[in-house]
Amino acid sequence: MTSFAERRLTRFMPVLGAALVLAGCSVYPGGAEARGFSFRSVEYMPRGQRETAAEAFIAANITPGMPMSAARSVLREAGTFCDASTGGGMSCSKTSIVAHSDQGTEEDIQWVVLVTPDASGNVSSASVRRTSSGT
Repeated sequence: MTSFAERRLTRFMPVLGAALVLAGCSVYPGGAEARGFSFRSVEYMPRGQRETAAEAFIAANITPGMPMSAARSVLREAGTFCDASTGGGMSCSKTSIVAHSDQGTEEDIQWVVLVTPDASGNVSSASVRRTSSGT
């Protein structure tokens, strides 16, 4: 026969385990989220800070000389979809629709990151652009 304390502990262990897993996920996020940036979340920043944050993210994480595959991984982690473009470069984009319920309108937003390779196939330069159109 088990004691009352042992039965309570047995019932409590799954709850404690789940809490520890959730705490670990919040403490050790991976990828671009760990760097505090995603093209999805940047839209929730004040209007004047969005492009600046995206440019700073690109400047800090897509550096000249890094392999194109590493740049693609960083951009995918930040929520973009990448395609090869002409000249060996790549174009990565994130499209979203933001609803403005107070105005009854929607805004179609597209972020495009262009990564250009150097002669050896590594990153030469990267640029980011945001466009939007309302409906």
